[in-house]
Amino acid sequence: ADASDLEDCLEDELPFGSLRTAIAQHPASAVSLCERCAHAFEQHLPPEVPKPGEGHELQDEAATAILNSALLLTRLLAAGPSRGESKGTDARSFWDALWAAPATAAGHAPPRPLGERIADATLRALFTDGLTVDAPAGQEAPELVDGVDPGLLWCEGVGPEGGSTDKVSEDMRESRKILLALLAAFICGGAPSRVDAPAAANEVNLADKEKMVAARASADAFALPLVADDRPLAYMCCPGRSVPRRGELLFSLLSVALSYDPHGLGVPYAGYFTANKEEQTVQLCLQIVGLLLQSSEDTKTEVADAWALRRPQEQPGDAGRPLPQHGPQAFRQLL
Repeated sequence: ADASDLEDCLEDELPFGSLRTAIAQHPASAVSLCERCAHAFEQHLPPEVPKPGEGHELQDEAATAILNSALLLTRLLAAGPSRGESKGTDARSFWDALWAAPATAAGHAPPRPLGERIADATLRALFTDGLTVDAPAGQEAPELVDGVDPGLLWCEGVGPEGGSTDKVSEDMRESRKILLALLAAFICGGAPSRVDAPAAANEVNLADKEKMVAARASADAFALPLVADDRPLAYMCCPGRSVPRRGELLFSLLSVALSYDPHGLGVPYAGYFTANKEEQTVQLCLQIVGLLLQSSEDTKTEVADAWALRRPQEQPGDAGRPLPQHGPQAFRQLL
């Protein structure tokens, strides 16, 4: 099926609320379906290291299978139990099963957890020639710069020189958006899209002490990590793990966002005559960057130190004070 047709079908046949209930009640079945989607990814993606003399052009059927698997997998992960709902054994088993070490057959290498396979397949798909990028022709062994293939960067700007300067096709833009949505769902899981402040924080008839307590509760609520499980981000951010295309991802997202020229900036009312698809892509890129630069260890930082006192743009003389560090983080190291 076409990706847009499948998306409409999922909306009609698998309402989000019903899917969340089904996953909570039958986590093993949901994990089995996630495994089938991951297998489809791995089956249709070109090999990471093509064999000499073998073509690796992505066929239309393979591209359709990858995007369809991504849409279904996104919906499954986004409907998973949230952090609050994950306290129950049945609900928690969904996330635990994604990261459990599979049984090892005699004489075979240990298989990788399903969560690692999903992460690697998603990142590889985001930089697959013919699906999301137009790789330079006739380049059998790309020259890497600090582990990054410049020919796979979505555009020039951040990172090594050599990124694409061509305008991306509509099909590739849509493919990138589908796969970025999958990446966000993989990192966040069933986390809420927003956190509401406690109602008491908005009351006007509270004593000063009560207002201070309510304000602190509101601050703590907004500082909660919006992820259902820490393991996806921990795996992707660990410098010691061999995660593909991390540099290409961060540099591409930043380059797309920083090179964006808003419509109508110089021509009055020009924004009314142009589509907003480019704005949606930039917004999604910035959201993913915000996720990638986080760390579960950041919760050890006091709320006041994290976003009340640390304002270097207002305190130029304080710019040399180091930010709190809680261990290596691969994407921060790339910066």
